[in-house]
Amino acid sequence: MSSVATGCMLLPRALDQVAAHGERWSSLLLVHSLMERGIGACWVDARDVMITSDEFTRATPLFDLIETRAREKFLPYLQQGTVIVTQGFIGATRDGITTTIGRGGSDYSAAIFGSALDAEEIQIWTDVDGILTADPSILPQACRIKEMTFDEAAELAYFGAKVLHPSTILPAVKKNIPVRVLNSKRPEGEGTLITERPSSSSHCIVKSVAYKENISVITIKSTRMLMNHGFLALVFEVFARNKKSIDVVATSEVGVSLTVDNELQVDQIVAELQQFAEVSVDH
Repeated sequence: MSSVATGCMLLPRALDQVAAHGERWSSLLLVHSLMERGIGACWVDARDVMITSDEFTRATPLFDLIETRAREKFLPYLQQGTVIVTQGFIGATRDGITTTIGRGGSDYSAAIFGSALDAEEIQIWTDVDGILTADPSILPQACRIKEMTFDEAAELAYFGAKVLHPSTILPAVKKNIPVRVLNSKRPEGEGTLITERPSSSSHCIVKSVAYKENISVITIKSTRMLMNHGFLALVFEVFARNKKSIDVVATSEVGVSLTVDNELQVDQIVAELQQFAEVSVDH
């Protein structure tokens, strides 16, 4: 690579190259620590398994390729009883160029690898006792939720619960693999078990409260007095083209308001929307 920066801004491809070193170095330290303790362990480069698209800093895992690679790279060691140490968050394109799958992607990586190998259980180790009834940094008396459904966990993660990456549950749902969230500081704890159908029934109306920060509200008004047929389709097409997820939508007779959880690509989206509507943004 002849140049990795333009002005003072690193290119996304260069950012991924740099960001990948933390996972690689820490996993090397861990595998040698295990070996010093007499535990049969080996180091596997996740970039040989986690094959992704080339959308740098937010690459999309290619599940079919990952499943094939996981069975090729991981199964021989597992069948010998060897502990595999690999990395989360990082991957590579089909051509071997380093990528990352976004902030919090290590949990997502674990779930993808667990699904690819038909694991009995996927465990996510964090710094709290599982999924709680609220953010403990705001509500210290928040309680641990013993069991919850895949749908509940996915909703909480999507709407701001920091204990899980929003996409973590998806690979587990695909093969109905239980996910357990545990506290690395209190390994004796039971954590939270996430399954398709919990063993015990719960009658609580509100199981947990989550929130998001840095929300942007985009208000789009039709240039006609009434929203014409196909107006919403045009709006959503703009967001889809820019690969931008929408959180909440509210419609009225003359327009629509919606929220997104960051400002990335908002300017481009607004410019496209202004070709057929009046647009305002509140960050």
